[in-house]
Amino acid sequence: MRRALSKWITVMAIGGIATVTFGQPYAHENIARYDLGSNYAIVHGFVEDRAVVMDKSGYYGYINNYGQQITHMRYSQALDFSEGLAQFTYTNESNPAQSYYGYINTSGQEAIAIAGEAALNANGEFSNGVALVVSDTAADKFIDTSGATLLEVSQPHSGIGSLSDEGLILIEDDTNAHGNFFGYMDLSGNMVIPYSYQDAGEFNNWVAPVKKDGLWGYVDAAGATVIPFSYLSATEFSDDGVAFVGGSNGKKALINKFEQGLTGFEYDGVGEISEGYAVVSQGEMTTAGFKGYYGYIDIYGNQVLPMIYNNAQPFSEGLAAVELNGKWGYIDALGNTVIDFVYDYATPFDNGNASAKLGENWYILAPSPIR
Repeated sequence: MRRALSKWITVMAIGGIATVTFGQPYAHENIARYDLGSNYAIVHGFVEDRAVVMDKSGYYGYINNYGQQITHMRYSQALDFSEGLAQFTYTNESNPAQSYYGYINTSGQEAIAIAGEAALNANGEFSNGVALVVSDTAADKFIDTSGATLLEVSQPHSGIGSLSDEGLILIEDDTNAHGNFFGYMDLSGNMVIPYSYQDAGEFNNWVAPVKKDGLWGYVDAAGATVIPFSYLSATEFSDDGVAFVGGSNGKKALINKFEQGLTGFEYDGVGEISEGYAVVSQGEMTTAGFKGYYGYIDIYGNQVLPMIYNNAQPFSEGLAAVELNGKWGYIDALGNTVIDFVYDYATPFDNGNASAKLGENWYILAPSPIR
C-alpha cells in the first residue's frame, strides 16, 4: 500500500425525527453539554460543524453540531471535513466490484463517487481546492472540488503528500537501488526539486524539513538550503514561524527561521503549535506507552503552563483539552479550569463545539444558551 505523506438527545436519525432533550450548563456559564447516549463507540472532534462517528458495529457516518446524523452509518472509512467536503469509503462486502469511495458535502449527500476503494488512512483532505485520492487498485491522482482529475501521478512512488500553499507536492521515489529518496513536484507533474533527500516533510511557511546524509535541515521552494543540515529530527514550521528540531541528546528544542534557539534541547516530545502555544512533554517511552508529563510553551520559548498534565491537546479557540489525574477537562491559556476534569476523553473545540466521552456516553460540548 502506498502511504499518504503527511445536543442531550435522542438523535435525529435518517428518515425520522426524534425528540432532542437539551443539557444544562456544565462547569462554565458559557458551555453546555448534550448527551449523544451510548450509541457510538467513537466520536471524532468537530471540523466545519461536522464530526465523524463510528457505531459499535464498526461502521462510520457523520453528525452535525446538533447531534443529528447527516448520513447513514454505512462507511468502512471516513475522514474529517475540509473545504466543505469529507472523504468516505463504502465497501460492498458481498460484491467488492461495487465498492466505491468519494466525498460527501455538509448536507450528507455523496457529491463525488470514485470506483474502487481508497487506501486505508490516506490523506484525502482538500487544501487550496485540491485533494489527493489514493487507491490500492488505481493510480493516485489529484482532483478538484467537482471531482475532475487535475493530475494522475505517473511516476512510480511509495509515498505522496498533499498540495502545499507553495504549490509543491512531496513525493517519495521507490525505484532507487540505494533506497527511497524524496523530492517535490508541482501540480503539472514536473519535478521542481529532484529526488535528493533521505526523508522530508511538507512545505509550510515557505520552507520544508529535509534529511540529507543522516541530518535534517530546511530548504525553500527553490530547493536552496535555508537552515543547515545539523539536526537529528525536524518538524514542519508553523504559521507562527517556529519549528522543533532534535539534538544529539535525543531531545528537542524550538527554533525560529533565523535558526535562533528559543529553548534548549530539553523536551522528549512535542506537539502541534497552535494559537501561539505548543504542547511539550518530558518523560520516557516504556512498553506501556509514554510515561511523563505535558505542559505548554509559547512561540518565544517561554514555559507558560507547567509540566503537570498526563496528556494534552493543542489550544483551539482559547481552550486546551488536557488530562489530569486520569480525567480530561479544559483549561485556558492561564491554566484556569474552564470545564471540569470529569471526562474519560476530550477533543479540541472547533467553531464552538467539542466532543467528550464519559463512561459509555459521548457528549457534545457547545455554547449556552442553546443556539
